[in-house]
Amino acid sequence: MAAEGKLDHFIHSDKRPKPVVCEETGMVYPSIKAARRAVGFYDINKACVIKDKTCGGMHWHFLEQDEKQAV
Repeated sequence: MAAEGKLDHFIHSDKRPKPVVCEETGMVYPSIKAARRAVGFYDINKACVIKDKTCGGMHWHFLEQDEKQAV
């Protein structure tokens, strides 16, 4: 039960997939699930949420609204 509270900040409230970006490659994936399938790494979500955390040696972030307009 205590573990549930620790994971709350990793869960999106709106349940819709959020696009993610690999900063090293510039690749945009439509969701974390799609990125996981493409690159084979599981902790992409944590790397998006925690500043300076990497996954597979790469930096990840959620695609922001202003970035969507530029793409």
